[in-house]
Amino acid sequence: KLRLVLKKEEEKFIEAAEKLVAASPARSNLRYELATIYERKAQKAVDKADRKTLLDKAVKHCKAATKFDAHNVKYLLKLADLYSSKKLFNVSTCVFLAVSLLAGISRDMTQIIFS
Repeated sequence: KLRLVLKKEEEKFIEAAEKLVAASPARSNLRYELATIYERKAQKAVDKADRKTLLDKAVKHCKAATKFDAHNVKYLLKLADLYSSKKLFNVSTCVFLAVSLLAGISRDMTQIIFS
C-alpha cells in the first residue's frame, strides 16, 4: 500500500514539475530531477517501447538542464549515462570527454581512459 501511495505522489510531482518547466524552461535543477525520475522508471519498465519513451524524456530534460547550466558536471555525467542507456555509446563518449575537459583531466589522461 505504501508503494502505491509513493507512486501516486511521484506522478503528482512529475505532473507539477512538467508544468513548471513548461512555464519556466530554465529550471535546470528541476529538469535534472525529472531526468533522474524518468531514468529510474525506464529501468523498471518491462515494455521496450515504454522504456524507450521514458529514456527519451530523461534525455530531453537532461539536455535542457545542460543547456541552461552548461558547466554542471553532474548534469553532463547524467546525460552521458543516459546516452549509454540508450546504447548511443559514441554520443556518451563525447559527453564524457567534454566532462573530462571541464573537470581538468589532461588530454593525455583522457587518451588513456579511452584507449
